[in-house]
Amino acid sequence: MPYLLVIICSCFLLASQAAAQQLNRIQSDFSVKSKVKGSEGARLVMGTCYYELGSHQIVYEIKFPTREIWIFKDSIQLVVRNDSLIATKPAQMRVELSTLHLGLTQQLAHYGLKNSPFEVESVHKDKNLTITTWKPPSTMGSKLGKVATSAEDKKLQGVVFYHPKGHILRKQFFKSYILVQGYPFPTEVVDIAYDGAKESLQQTTYSNIKINETPSRNLYTYSPLYVPARPSTTKR
Repeated sequence: MPYLLVIICSCFLLASQAAAQQLNRIQSDFSVKSKVKGSEGARLVMGTCYYELGSHQIVYEIKFPTREIWIFKDSIQLVVRNDSLIATKPAQMRVELSTLHLGLTQQLAHYGLKNSPFEVESVHKDKNLTITTWKPPSTMGSKLGKVATSAEDKKLQGVVFYHPKGHILRKQFFKSYILVQGYPFPTEVVDIAYDGAKESLQQTTYSNIKINETPSRNLYTYSPLYVPARPSTTKR
């Protein structure tokens, strides 16, 4: 699954950005509840996230359950505590496919696919939803499956990622939109990932969203002060 996301992101990086962007940074309080179906209990993480176009990273200032900073950049996640890098791990999300990036670049309505090498295969209506099926470029047909998006009133409602063989890899649902400086932004994102018989659920909520504000403490381009020669790569 992460391998396929890397390929998809590589396609998106080839896409041209909108000409002039009025929006360049966004921050929001957030909470993430994650759970594997059939397991006991759930994990809750809360804090504030920061993203600035051109920084190529999303910074999460974690306030619960442990105070630390997570930096998602390229294909890795950095874990920082007391300004020291304590661990690195493979990233479970890509900046180019994040809600923050797609919302800030006004590509969320089509999940960034409109300006990517993906092509529209079909479009149909289902009540108030417009369902669009996107097919990958022929050169990547053996590695990438189709993607289906659903939108209502130009607001993305859901995305489904398919394996090249046709089974579903992942679903995302975007809910409870609000206007932030005139731009629609979902305040709830539900992510369901499938790995064989394993089903993982993650629910992210956003609040106190701010756009283009000058922060008193700049965490948008944060990097740790101390980086050991060999930071831990142990799963936490």
